[in-house]
Amino acid sequence: MSIQKPATRPANPRFSSGPCAKIPTFTLSLLQDAALGRSHRAAPGKAKLKAAIDGTRDILGIPQDYKIAIVPASDTGAVEMALWSLLGARKATLLAWESFGAGWVTDVVKQLKIDADVHTADYGDIVDMDRIDYDTDVVFTWNGTTSGVRVKNGDMIAVDVAARTLDLLVDKAELQARKQIWQPPEQTVSRGYHWMSAQHIQQADKGCDFDFLETTFGKSAGEPDIF
Repeated sequence: MSIQKPATRPANPRFSSGPCAKIPTFTLSLLQDAALGRSHRAAPGKAKLKAAIDGTRDILGIPQDYKIAIVPASDTGAVEMALWSLLGARKATLLAWESFGAGWVTDVVKQLKIDADVHTADYGDIVDMDRIDYDTDVVFTWNGTTSGVRVKNGDMIAVDVAARTLDLLVDKAELQARKQIWQPPEQTVSRGYHWMSAQHIQQADKGCDFDFLETTFGKSAGEPDIF
């Protein structure tokens, strides 16, 4: 099989993961002590996390009595930190139409024990945004990846920094119309792990596990004979 060399090149040749480019002086030799395949709880991983935290404190001049956290899970972890750091000054309003939003409801109501109104909708639906009190701190999932429900465009949200609110400027009829025309993405692979995941991974509300690992059907193989 012949592979044609791509004609399109990235604007920045120091391409890296996510939005971050590699440093201009990057060479592969910098990866000689990379803790590849190691847990962040192992000694090498913990040492690298400590070095990153200490370096962050020195470079940014962060006081010693301030805590610095390196957040897993990208946006989800960042939202968790925001919940613990920013809520509590006033009443909160929690909106949940998928698993992440539901998890944040638990965090705020049961763990932080903050006075909050909770609005929920079933999977595939969204709450009535006209009923939200935007004088409170409003928390919701912009892109509900576990249910397929999302706020379509960033320009549909009015941001009031002084009031600390995000106001969704889309009425329920428009959201329903979007739901009617949505089509699932075309399956682009027909074999391999990607195909198996697409065919057999359950939805988030069922644990995101393979359906063939359930114990509600079929006969167990049992334990093997040991001689």
